[in-house]
Amino acid sequence: MFVRPEIRSLKPYQAEGAIRGEKMDANETPYDLPPAIKESLWRKVRRVPFNRYPDPGADRLRAGIGRDLGVAADRVLVGNGSDELIQMIITAYGAPGMRAVFPTPTFSMYGLLAQAAGMAPVAVPLRTADLELDLGRLIKEVRSPKTLMTFLAYPNNPTGNCFSPGDMEAVLGAARGLVVVDEAYYEFSRRTFLGALGKNPRLIVLRTFSKAYGLAGLRVGYAVASREVIGNLKKVKLPYNVNLFSQAAAETVLDHKKFFTSRVEQILGERDRLLREMERMPGIKPFPTDANFVLFNAGAKAKVLHEQLRRKGILVRCLDGQPGLKGCLRVSVGKPAENDKFIKVLEKFSKTAKGERS
Repeated sequence: MFVRPEIRSLKPYQAEGAIRGEKMDANETPYDLPPAIKESLWRKVRRVPFNRYPDPGADRLRAGIGRDLGVAADRVLVGNGSDELIQMIITAYGAPGMRAVFPTPTFSMYGLLAQAAGMAPVAVPLRTADLELDLGRLIKEVRSPKTLMTFLAYPNNPTGNCFSPGDMEAVLGAARGLVVVDEAYYEFSRRTFLGALGKNPRLIVLRTFSKAYGLAGLRVGYAVASREVIGNLKKVKLPYNVNLFSQAAAETVLDHKKFFTSRVEQILGERDRLLREMERMPGIKPFPTDANFVLFNAGAKAKVLHEQLRRKGILVRCLDGQPGLKGCLRVSVGKPAENDKFIKVLEKFSKTAKGERS
């Protein structure tokens, strides 16, 4: 059976299966929606007929997002998670044989979806010393007439850092094509390029309800861009792409934004505690982070540590073997008890590794 060559060479995105215990590998919030907010959602959904298609444009949700951000609703597009929006951008603005540029390591879907569309994914390695953009090389790549789009995660996943704002602005100024700034972890970093939309008509900012708002299971993301860009993305958007339950859930959590802001503070407090604990452990090197996860280097025995954690019912992301991430794992911030359990296993590993080295 015929399969396009670029599809045949792709490897599917791999997400580890669920385990019984602490799931700290996918950068989700560890907290479910509280009962009071769920009850508010049930009341909203009870009034909606399930036999009818959902609002195709998610108009009420877009209006709520617009009010929250201070932008017009017609500059907002809602998708079935940010992944679908990335796919829409590539479908609308990509072309076979042309290029999509992004730093590496970063979110793997940029390259995967670009290659699936017949584009050439161009990965520019981050600087090894500080995990910042290799600005000279990146600007050279984005200036190429064949580069139609550039993806920049801000903060970056899996490294966790926000790149230098000056470097980001330099890329925005140099790029010939679209620049997509993926702000999936914005609520944790509070750094944004939303204010640059007015002077950058080729800029697209992506956000999601999956992380800080705890709706990862319902898949709601959104793009903010110029009216022209949003209009072109609508041309390739599937009808009824966001189901009515997901729309209602996103509207509901927006109505309770103050609660989620408080919860983010909780998570940031635990993140900082994790960092402090890891920094004192020999053989463990955590990297600075602006997100709700921590990338850390555990050396030559990173895969051993990954398996030890798994046996204790703690799932983290093993990145050892990926370009630029030798010896690295990534842990999402959990609840205090989950973080305690993780720290205990890590501490034991660190002491054992120190003993073997001495």
